[in-house]
Amino acid sequence: MNSMNCVNLLKYIILNILKKLFILIVCLFAFSGCLIKNDKLSVSKDNVALQKKQNDCDKYVKTMNYASSYILEEFENAYFKVKDIQGAKAQLFLVQNQSKSIFAQNINKAEKSYNAQYKLAKVNQCVISQYKISPLQKIKKRINALDNNNENIIDK
Repeated sequence: MNSMNCVNLLKYIILNILKKLFILIVCLFAFSGCLIKNDKLSVSKDNVALQKKQNDCDKYVKTMNYASSYILEEFENAYFKVKDIQGAKAQLFLVQNQSKSIFAQNINKAEKSYNAQYKLAKVNQCVISQYKISPLQKIKKRINALDNNNENIIDK
C-alpha cells in the first residue's frame, strides 16, 4: 500500500505542477496579447499625431504662400511693372509706418498673417527654411538692388 500511496502522491504532485504551468502559460499569453495591442494603439496614435502635424504644416505653408504672393504681386502690378521705383519706395515707407491707406493696410494684414503662420510653423517644427525672408524684406531688397544699380528698368 505504501507504493500505491507513493504513486498517487507522485501523480498528485505532477498534476499540481502541470496546473501551475498551465496557469502560467495562459497568463503569459494573456499579458503578451495586451502588450501587443497597446503597442499597436501607440503606433496608430503616433501616426495620427504625425498626420495632424503634417496637415497643420501644410496649412501654415499654404497661408504663408498666399500672403507672400499677394504682397509681391501687389508691388509688382502697382510699381515694378510700370518701372516706378520711387513709388515703390514711398509705398514701402507707408507700409512700414502703418499708414491708413488701403494699399498699406492690406499689405500689413498680409504681412501680419505671414508672420503669424511662420511662428506657428516654427513652433510645430515644420520645414520652413525657404520662408526665412519675409515678403516685405524681399520687396525692400529688390528696391535697394534696383536703387543701388541706378536702374530705371526693372526685370523680374
